[in-house]
Amino acid sequence: MGSSIEWWFVQGYLDTAEQDRHHVMAAFFRVHDLDGSGPPGAMLLRHAVDETGQDSWHQSQVTRETIALHNRIATQVINTNVQPRLQTLARHRHFAYTAASARHNGIVEEDDGPQVNAAPFSVSWNDFAFGEAPEGLSLRTNLAGGRHADVLLAPQSAWLDARSDQLHPGFGPAFAYQCCPRLHATGVVDGQPVQGQFWIDRQWGQYEGWLLSPKQTGYRVLGWDWFGLNLDDGRDLLISRHRDAATNQAGAMFGVIFRDGQPEECPDITATPVRHWTSPHTAARYPVAWDLDLPQLGLRGRVTPLIEDQEIPVYGTEAIWEGAVQFQGHSQGQSGQGDVSGRGRLELVGYGVPLTLGAHLRRNFARFATGMSAAFGPSRKR
Repeated sequence: MGSSIEWWFVQGYLDTAEQDRHHVMAAFFRVHDLDGSGPPGAMLLRHAVDETGQDSWHQSQVTRETIALHNRIATQVINTNVQPRLQTLARHRHFAYTAASARHNGIVEEDDGPQVNAAPFSVSWNDFAFGEAPEGLSLRTNLAGGRHADVLLAPQSAWLDARSDQLHPGFGPAFAYQCCPRLHATGVVDGQPVQGQFWIDRQWGQYEGWLLSPKQTGYRVLGWDWFGLNLDDGRDLLISRHRDAATNQAGAMFGVIFRDGQPEECPDITATPVRHWTSPHTAARYPVAWDLDLPQLGLRGRVTPLIEDQEIPVYGTEAIWEGAVQFQGHSQGQSGQGDVSGRGRLELVGYGVPLTLGAHLRRNFARFATGMSAAFGPSRKR
């Protein structure tokens, strides 16, 4: 049995000679049926924002195979979580809602899929390209403001290479996880030289344990909160916090600290949301600011977003929050104590789609209230 899902995730920043900074993210997915069979579908998510937060851009695109695959998996999830007499109505409502949401949010349905090569790995899809290069990896993608980046990424750190049950026994051997948290970026943006720093993740395996939780004859949807932080003292921090997307019940959580470029397990972590943002586009409520406490490292601090609206539409889940963040904290250890800062990425998955009747009603009411406020609020001219 092959992998049911695999994805490559790359994020970081690029600095121009004019001292402009662009934060960049691209995530490319290939998906199969639950047993790993069938023709692969593909999805590409991209996001970019400048340092000021005034100029941002995102794009979400899928193939027809991905849409068909979503419908098959959604049917199993609905059959597990909805009473039999309501399943037909629930499926019809979900498929209609998903298609309408995709059109409204500008998700691009591609007739032609990507060109993917296995060895050496490369993917090319319209104006996006990513793959292995002689000295690392190459990336070509769009930025905010209609700009285009073409860069080489050279690893500056060792790679994490682990199975999911090594990260947390609650996952089981569901997937493999590779991560390099520091890559030096050099290249051009619209022909002008740039340099910066990037992070790359690669994961592949099964839906179960990471995206879906088996329940009787079907599945429940899982969500997660993922932190990838580069600290200015040279350490890098990876944290993943899973939960049931419908009930918000906590699941498996793991952490990895990269010190001197080497990955080490960091099991004792407390992550507490301290501020939420409600999307005016989807009415989803995301925890966009967090307090982190890592007593094993003597590290405490707060993660805050560069801007609050960094929501990206995703087919089937309506949207995720995937954004550039900053870290400000305090470190106390054998080498002394002091303030520590950093930057990175926060990914919030499972908040974008209402999975219960109550959530549907709350979401619809919030959308209605937002629309009424826009129409009759104090800013309206009389």
